[in-house]
Amino acid sequence: MEKPVSIAEILELAQALEILGLDDITPDMRDILLPLLAKTESDRKAPLLRDGFASLVDDSHRYAQEVGGDMASTANR
Repeated sequence: MEKPVSIAEILELAQALEILGLDDITPDMRDILLPLLAKTESDRKAPLLRDGFASLVDDSHRYAQEVGGDMASTANR
């Protein structure tokens, strides 16, 4: 992305998910969520292809699992 997603933008996304009653992001949510993450025109164009956004969602799921696993192992110490 041209402009990295800020902490405030991530918090906006989390708030939107909470308002919508969602616990997870799926590729079909692209049109709803993209404006919260991609602020510049070029950033919005890059993930417009379904595969691009799907890849972004897949990466976020993998990262969440890694972080979740790391947090669980830290809590068990």
